[in-house]
Amino acid sequence: MASHENNEPKEQKELIKQQVPPRCPRCASIMVRQTARQGENAGNQFWGCTRYPMCRGIRPIQPSESSDKTL
Repeated sequence: MASHENNEPKEQKELIKQQVPPRCPRCASIMVRQTARQGENAGNQFWGCTRYPMCRGIRPIQPSESSDKTL
């Protein structure tokens, strides 16, 4: 039973990490999940700055963050 208690906070941290969007590397604004429409990355998701087009900061989505693309 002790091992279950140790895993629970880790699972909660992972859940919280997935729910909190990252900050923009250029302006520190909150980012939103976007999908590329054109180019070689069309259809792939990434984090885009909410201040677009004034700020064009982007971040790739880590594999652990894109759980909806498993199928």
